[in-house]
Amino acid sequence: MTRFHVRLLNVKYNHIKTSVIVITKNRSTRLAKCLRSLARQSTKPNEVIVIDSSDDHRSFPSGINGLSIIYRHAPQYSIPVARQAGLELARFPNTLFLDDDCIAPTDWLKKMLNLSQKYPRAALIAGRLTHSPARSIYAQIISDLRKKRLLQAGCAGYLYFNIENCLIRKSFIIKHRIKFDESMLHED
Repeated sequence: MTRFHVRLLNVKYNHIKTSVIVITKNRSTRLAKCLRSLARQSTKPNEVIVIDSSDDHRSFPSGINGLSIIYRHAPQYSIPVARQAGLELARFPNTLFLDDDCIAPTDWLKKMLNLSQKYPRAALIAGRLTHSPARSIYAQIISDLRKKRLLQAGCAGYLYFNIENCLIRKSFIIKHRIKFDESMLHED
């Protein structure tokens, strides 16, 4: 095997490494459910970065086994600033975003990684999550808003995505100098 082949194998191996960035604020119960859903993944993330903009950093849930968690308490961070901070901490080429009210099905990460392998030129891949509690007014508003935006997108519906449920290649973000916009309350 030549050096060229060895390098290709290493690139493929590094390509599947993932950082999951979770944003939370004053919702430790929901955060614990979100982290447990990541711990139950059939394919585990390489690291989970929790950016907690809560007033009290002692609210971080303990006892989540099977995850490499990097926790940063950042009081008063807005959602976009917290996501940017998580992105700057992420060490791996594939970054995925979750909010603390999201529950990932056990094959969520595996499906996202499979899609990233199937479409290697795609910079962003969107998936499907459940908001918790699923029957809350907030979850219904989010669902209705997403349906409305998909209808507005028309036949190009793939252009709409939720940042809280997507895989973005870190190289794409760095290359295009993408920053999360602090002036937006919630960026989709």
